[in-house]
This record gives sequence, structure tokens and C-alpha cells, in this order.
Amino acid sequence: FLFSFLDPSHEHRARKIILETYPEAFVTCSSDVSPQFREFERFTTTSINAFVGPKVRNYVGNLEKKINDEGYNSSLHIMGSNGGLATSAMVEEKPVLTILSGPAAGVIGGAWSGKQSKRNSLITFDVGGTSADIGIIQNSQFAEASPRDTWIAGFPLMVPMIDIHTIGAGGGSVAYCDKGGAFKVGPLSAGARPGPSCYDFGGNEPTVTDANLILGRLDPNNFLGGEMKLNKTKACKSIDKIALKLNMDRLSCAEGIITIVNSAMANAIRSRTVQKGLDPREFALIAFGGGGPLQASEVASMLSIPEVIIPPYPGITSAIGLLTTDVKYDAIRTAFQVSGEINHNKLETMFSEME
Repeated sequence: FLFSFLDPSHEHRARKIILETYPEAFVTCSSDVSPQFREFERFTTTSINAFVGPKVRNYVGNLEKKINDEGYNSSLHIMGSNGGLATSAMVEEKPVLTILSGPAAGVIGGAWSGKQSKRNSLITFDVGGTSADIGIIQNSQFAEASPRDTWIAGFPLMVPMIDIHTIGAGGGSVAYCDKGGAFKVGPLSAGARPGPSCYDFGGNEPTVTDANLILGRLDPNNFLGGEMKLNKTKACKSIDKIALKLNMDRLSCAEGIITIVNSAMANAIRSRTVQKGLDPREFALIAFGGGGPLQASEVASMLSIPEVIIPPYPGITSAIGLLTTDVKYDAIRTAFQVSGEINHNKLETMFSEME
């Protein structure tokens, strides 16, 4: 098992024995999911695949059945974290390939939108209710995450995926004073329900959305295209609670909330650009998601990014990404060889097997 990336026969035999005894089991072999050396990372990747596997298998199976029952003849494809689509059968077997599929679709959609503006060096800025996802596109190419730097819930994940940096900063991020009295925003979020105080769903915590409303950056009578009205009175009450603690007036407190959350977003972009030797001034910031366009101009200003692009329908940019990509699989294997004694025949054999 320890060297299954070189010889998977023992893992496959163990799987066969398990399925003979318990045919309904969801069994994952590390040699099928991530046939690479580094046994701990291979183990955690396989464990994550096994953990989400049964639920994903049931979900995809039900979805496919309902699609067929409705009379649609087209095959189901699902987004992967690598920026491509996968068949339903592949996702049922290796659901770990979809762990960051939503943000990946956003990067693909952002790239497509940037292409319409004839820009191929982009920073994608996808802000929702809970998080902000940052992606980098250089010369129309996506950065791929290093397997050693990709973590999910504290566990390393060793599968190919677009390099996306996520922070807990979004429209629902809650403003508060920590135990030391410091003014903080996020990563705690009010979520969708109860959501920000101004949604009037029972929430009473001050959030980024409440601050934007108080500062006049949202129209309370034309939210969601007029489908939802915002309660400015409740937003004021929630902001006043923290303003009182900080000995600030309401507008200054609301502006402070926006400045803090935008600084966190700018720092996230800085970590993917400046700290990696890239100059953000050479990129355009493409802002989408429910909250990206609201925060983009100030974030761009903090980083001296000269241009902000906002798609006509920023809330569906990730969905557009699904429609503009293609089927894509990555095949990876570890091959140990001494650089001065490359065995070309062995490499060709392995490559043929992977094909």
C-alpha cells in the first residue's frame, strides 16, 4: 500500500475483496485518485475522496436520472477544479476532482469576460456572501496550484486544480470588536438566512452589506432588480451597536467596515501577485459575483491596478465559465529516475499507459 503509486496490484486486490463482501461500499484506491509519491498527501487526498464519495455519487445519480426522466438526451458533465468538465461517471468515481469546482468556474468565466475586452492578463475577483476568491490569469493562462500548497479543511489535497486563493470576506461578513478591542470584519458570516440585518430575515449583526447600504452604495428599493427591498432602519441599528463600542459615528463606522474588508481583499491579491513577483499594475481586475463590483474600484485603487472590468451580468459569471470550457482530464504519475541516467523506454511505456 505504501508504494501503490509504483504497483497498485495490492490496493486493487483489497478493493475486490471488499466489494465481494459489501458490493454497495464506496471504495477508493489511492493509486486511482492520486498515484504519486508523498504517502501522507496521497492518504489525505484519498480520504477526502472517500468521505464525499457516497453523497456525491447519490447526488449525481439522482440528477442524471431526473434529467433523463425529463426527456433530455444530452449527457451530463460536471465542472472540475482543474478548469475543465468531467463526465458524471468520472465524478462519481473521483468526486475529489470537484472540490473547488465553483471558484474554478469563476476563473474560467472571468477569463472569457476579459477576452471580450481584449485583456489576457487578469486578476479575477469573485466576491459572494461569505468569501472572496482570487485567481490569476497571465497571457490567457491560468496558474495551477502547487500540490504542496493546496489544503482543504486543514488537509493537503494532491489533485490538479486552478490556483485560487480564498479568504473569508464577502457581503455577509460580520463586523465586530475582538477581545482586545480591535475592529474586525469576517471571516464569520451572517450567511443567506438570517443574512445581513437589512435583509429583514431576522439577522441583527452588522455586515458589509449593511455598511454599503448606509453609505448609499445600494438602492434599498432596487435590490435584486427591484425583487427585494432592503430595510435601512435595521441596518442602521446593527451598525450603531458596533459604532457605540468604538466611539464612532454611524457613517464613519460603516466606512471603516468597508475599508477593513477591502484591505483584506487587497492583501489577498497582493499575496498572489507582489509576493510572487508579479506587478498588479500590469493586470486588469475583473470583478464579478454578487459583491465583486461593489468593492472592486477601492480594492483596485489600493493596489494601483489601472483598470476594472465588470461583466454585464456579474452574478452568473461562474455559470458562464461552465459553458465556455471543455472536457479535461489530468493524468499524473510519479517516475523516479536519476537525471544522468534517464530510461527513455520506461518513460515511453508509462506515458503510453497514461494515454
